Amino acid sequence: MRGVSSEFLIQTITRRNQLKKAFILFVLFKYLKMNRGRRRPYEDTEGGERYFKRRRTSSHTEKKEEDPIKSQILTAGEKTNSVETSIESVAKSLESELATQKAKILELLVEVVTTHPEKCSVYSTLAGLLNAKNYNFGGEYVETLVKTFKEHLKSGNWLHAQYTLRFISDLVNSHVISATSLLQLYDTFMEGAVDSTVPQVRRDWLVYAILNCLPWVGRELYDKKEQTVERLMMTIDNFMRKRKRTHVGMLRVWSTDEHHKQEEYLECLWLQVEKLKLDGWIEKHINRPYLAFDSVLCEALQHNLPQISLPPHHENMIYPAPSVVYRMFDYTDCPEGPLSPVLPGTHSIERFLIEQELRDILRKYHNERREW
Repeated sequence: MRGVSSEFLIQTITRRNQLKKAFILFVLFKYLKMNRGRRRPYEDTEGGERYFKRRRTSSHTEKKEEDPIKSQILTAGEKTNSVETSIESVAKSLESELATQKAKILELLVEVVTTHPEKCSVYSTLAGLLNAKNYNFGGEYVETLVKTFKEHLKSGNWLHAQYTLRFISDLVNSHVISATSLLQLYDTFMEGAVDSTVPQVRRDWLVYAILNCLPWVGRELYDKKEQTVERLMMTIDNFMRKRKRTHVGMLRVWSTDEHHKQEEYLECLWLQVEKLKLDGWIEKHINRPYLAFDSVLCEALQHNLPQISLPPHHENMIYPAPSVVYRMFDYTDCPEGPLSPVLPGTHSIERFLIEQELRDILRKYHNERREW
């Protein structure tokens, strides 16, 4: 460029760069100001973001301090390298509080059965240790648990009733409830299942509720009451043979069975339990911390379940709908190699237990969203 000195060009370029920087800073300032304005109502009501974080932490700490018993029960089996050590520590702490906080402890130990079903064996072990130390408390706990179970059945809260029945069954493993009285309860359910005057969905749920418990307690029942368990299995087998399956075609997920066979939920679980029986009632998935306390628990006195009658059917009662088990993967989809995970077979009980855990996780946390 003629007539333009290099010094002038440098000044012009520098001025332009300064203007660009000023413009960028201006845009950033406006953006931050707008965002701050959006947060202002939140900060005004809570005292500012940093204050709110301090306040929330303080409130959480105060809440823990106000209710240490609940905190101990909810964290049982956590926060240590050993699940058994944690449970034993909580049991000792609760035992020392029974004289003054028995009602609260009873309420919380019943509540967690349905709010934390994934810790079923943790709480059955905890109940077993408390029963071993205080038989009267164990009796009151069983009585309160049965009362709640009856309420779930009466109100048609089938999921909570299912959780509670499974927990009651696991209490046989921790020597709180006798095997004989549990099998009598199963017989009551089967009497309702063979009643042809009620809808099939009700009868299906009664059978499903029993089958759902057998992976947890089948081995213990078989060891103590082999003939009674065999008779129960024969009764269920007769029920399954006579059961109608006309609804299965409508519930299919895939149009063909080429890759994944379409199996109805109760039929599939029955096949899985039958295989479990052939395997000697031994599964490889459930964590059983009560085994570590067998020398203590086996000395405890057990309680018999009181008589439990099924509530009568009425027109307004809604039962769980039938379904077809959703299958997308099989063992061929897993990577090969000695360290690669192995997907349990379709009819292995481990497949049912894993899928059940996944359903529980989705059911429990589907409304949660992560805060960033």
